[in-house]
Amino acid sequence: MPVEVRVGIEPEHCLLRRVLHRSDYLVWHDDFDRWVPSLAGIQFDPDGMSAFLRHQLEERDHGAEDVRSLGGTSDKPAVVYEFPASNVTDVGFSTHHSPNEDTPIGYAHASVVKPGALPRKEDRAARTALATTMNLLLGEIDLAKPDGA
Repeated sequence: MPVEVRVGIEPEHCLLRRVLHRSDYLVWHDDFDRWVPSLAGIQFDPDGMSAFLRHQLEERDHGAEDVRSLGGTSDKPAVVYEFPASNVTDVGFSTHHSPNEDTPIGYAHASVVKPGALPRKEDRAARTALATTMNLLLGEIDLAKPDGA
C-alpha cells in the first residue's frame, strides 16, 4: 500500500465528484432551480469524501468522463459535479491531494475532510451548503422533479 501524501489544495483549483444518477443521491433544490447532490451523494467515509483534481486530470488528457466511469459502481449511471476547493474551506472542511493506486486516475485523487466529529446538525448544514455550490459538469439528470418544481 502506498504512503498517502496529504498536501493542501489551492483554493482556486476545481474538484470533480462522481454522483450516482439516482433519486437518493440527487435532490431538487427549489431556490436554485436545479439538481444538487443529496447528503447521500456527498457522503463521507472515515478518510473523507473522494474527489479528483481537474487540473491534474487535464494535464494528462483525462477529464470528467474518466471520473464518471470509474470505481466499483462504474456500471451504474452517474453524473459529475464540479466545485472549487475554496467552497470546501468556506464551509469549514479541508482539502488534501491524496493520490492513490485504486484507480487509473488515482494520481489526481483528493479528499475533502471534516474537522473532527461535528455535531450532526452542523455536519448536515455544512454538507448541504457544500452541495449547493456544486455545479453539474457532465451528464443529464432525467429524474422526475417534485410537484410544483
